[in-house]
Amino acid sequence: MRNMAARGLVLLCIACAWFQAACGGGGSSSGGPSGPTMQQQMQAATDTANSTSDCTTIKPFYWEIGNSTGTLVSGQVGTPAVDPGTPLSIASASKWFWGAYLIEKKKGVLSSDEQDSLRMITGYNTFLSDSCVLTLTVQACANIGQNGVQDSNAVGKFYYTGGDDQQQAVAEGLGSYNDGALANELETYLGSDLALGYGTPDLAGGMRITPKTEAAFLQKIVGGKLKIHDYLGANAVCTNPSTCSTALYTPVPPAESWHYSYNHWVEDDPATGDGAFSSPGLFGTYPWVDKTKTYYGMVARYSTASQAYIQSVYCGAKIRKAFVTATPQ
Repeated sequence: MRNMAARGLVLLCIACAWFQAACGGGGSSSGGPSGPTMQQQMQAATDTANSTSDCTTIKPFYWEIGNSTGTLVSGQVGTPAVDPGTPLSIASASKWFWGAYLIEKKKGVLSSDEQDSLRMITGYNTFLSDSCVLTLTVQACANIGQNGVQDSNAVGKFYYTGGDDQQQAVAEGLGSYNDGALANELETYLGSDLALGYGTPDLAGGMRITPKTEAAFLQKIVGGKLKIHDYLGANAVCTNPSTCSTALYTPVPPAESWHYSYNHWVEDDPATGDGAFSSPGLFGTYPWVDKTKTYYGMVARYSTASQAYIQSVYCGAKIRKAFVTATPQ
């Protein structure tokens, strides 16, 4: 009887040990038994969004962090409230969608010209997004004013603009497409579940979508459902003219040196960067994927203030750091 009791006690201990390992010791932890819990990460992100000066100065905005299965934590800061269903002109955040579309359409195999176009080194440096408000088609946007002028001396050098994408769209046979046809074309490759829309036929800056649509797109990226997942950060080029002889213009503050990959930024400044991938837009939309490709996030708002895009970057980066470290910033 004593032997049976002892054997039963051993089996019970094994069962307890297995249960603790499987369930994380009874807590929900994203960093192992000794790491922070998901609840702590979510609370740190929320506290940061609501309290840090980098965020309170840009309200109102909506923010969200999630993974491949959906939203983990989100919030609305300030009034009038921005919510997941608020349509917003996302300006240069449009670029990530175009890059993902082209890679998907080409089945993950890009020509050298396509690679150069998505890294903004084809020399179309005189593109003005505002001029496309007066146009109805991709071709008209590509041709109006100086939009279609190529600087042969700038080929191979980074210049942040929309001209590369616009010319590539024409080369893809989309010249006659208007806003509606353009949205339908991208949905064909990115997914009909994405409610895409354009306010102008400008591939690099004309999208008008909701934060809900932005989140669904980012979920697909981190989940590996779009081929751009494997292109994040690939073959990135330097962008700061102060530190790079092959860079002509960047909207990033001159004290920071990011790189640019296939229609998205790599926030890898040696002093301040964390390696996140992103595509901030002029009016303050800031979508991102963390360097491990595990989490996505965004700051969503609309502002015509000068430097609205970089203000959103600084707020969003702090929310991201707070979430990863479980420490309010």
